[in-house]
Formats: sequence, structure tokens, C-alpha cells
Amino acid sequence: MWDKTYRLATPKFLGDDLSSLAVLTGGKKMTVKASFFRLKGREMIALIPSENIEEIVVKANVPANRGENGAERDILQRCQTTVRLLDVIKGSERSMDVKKMAEEAERRLISLSLLRSEKDLRSAWILYIVLFASIMALGVARVALVLINGGPLDFLLLPMGFFAMGMVTYGRPKRPTILGHKFLREVRADMRWAISTLEQGKWPAGVDAGKLVTLFGAETVGLHPVFRDLKNAFPDGVSYSSLFEYSNESMD
Repeated sequence: MWDKTYRLATPKFLGDDLSSLAVLTGGKKMTVKASFFRLKGREMIALIPSENIEEIVVKANVPANRGENGAERDILQRCQTTVRLLDVIKGSERSMDVKKMAEEAERRLISLSLLRSEKDLRSAWILYIVLFASIMALGVARVALVLINGGPLDFLLLPMGFFAMGMVTYGRPKRPTILGHKFLREVRADMRWAISTLEQGKWPAGVDAGKLVTLFGAETVGLHPVFRDLKNAFPDGVSYSSLFEYSNESMD
């Protein structure tokens, strides 16, 4: 069933369904981030840079109705006059248009088994907490027995520590399903050619900046001079800086 769903989903998401890809990788906030990068890449907004992120301002170069979706139109509407970039970001993240767009994308992803519903996620968290607490309680009980009997603790504490770290780091329930994670890995692998092009100081022809930022993060796309100032407003901790050196100011 999952393999069939995956094969049906892949052609759709390898196309232009940016909203679903954004929601799968980062929810509503990623939807706003992807929209900003797409608008900047198409020169539909202009930034006035500043070393202080609080002072970066943005202005739309086109009317709001030129946006391709609710998020883009919301951003363009807010930027019809020169405004602070951070104010636009915060406002768009709370926008009803963006919320509606993200919810529609969520429903598509859930129907394709790529994303957990909120109900399923809550159930997964309850199971995770019960399992984690039960195993840790068992471990503590064994430690208490060892202490009572005067035995060594090293052989118990070390595995318990590794288990706790593993559960906290890797075991926490996430909204993307196993199928969703598999899908993202393959989409990223499919887009590796774009990174190779960026390594040469060129923008990959025909590639949407919004799609790249959803897959590889703002730090990666922001290494290109066109997006350098916008990158600072969207820190994401994802960096492929060792792969890139840019010499061209143009995305052509």
C-alpha cells in the first residue's frame, strides 16, 4: 500500500507542489520562507540590506495579485509600501491565507500517508512517553537493586544513558511518516544536480528558489549573493557552506 502511494505521490511532488513540500519539511513557517525566496528569486520583492537584521526593509516590485498562491499574495500585499522584513515575516506566519494554504497541503499529505494527522501525532507522543517512562522506571529499579546489593553501577548507567540520549535525539515522534522521510530523502537526492551547479557559481536553470530552500535550507540557498540578506532573516541551522563558492551576482 505504501509503495503504491509513494509511486503516486512522487510525480506530483517532483513537480510544482511547493506548498505541500514546504509543509512536509517545516509546516506553516516553511511555507512563508519558501514564498519569500521564490518572490526574491523572481525579483518580485526587493530588499534594502543592513548589517542589523532588525533594520532590513522590503518592498514589493509588483501588485499583490501577481502572487501565485495565498502566501505570496499576502506577502506582496504587506510589502506594497516599504516595511521591515521581520514585521512582514511575522505577519504572514499569522495570516489566515497562509494558514488555509498550509491546512490544504496538510490534508493532501495525510491522504498520501506522507504526514501524520494531529490526532495520530498526539497518540504517538503518548505512546512514546509511556514507553520511555516505563523503560527508565525499569532501569531505575534495577539500579536500586544493585545499590542495595552493593554491586557496580557502570554496566547499568552507561546503557541507560545511551538509551535516553537515543530516545530524545532520534526516537521522538515527528509529523512526517516513515514514508514521508523516505520521500524527502529521494527528492533531495534527485535535486543534487542543482547543488553541483551551485558549486560552479551558477544558479541551476529552471529551479525554483522556494523549492531549494525547502529541501536544503536557507543557509544553503542564502550563500548565493541574490539571497544573502534574505538568508539572515531565516536562520535554520542547515549549512552546506563547504560545498559552495559563488562568483556571480546573477541567477541567470
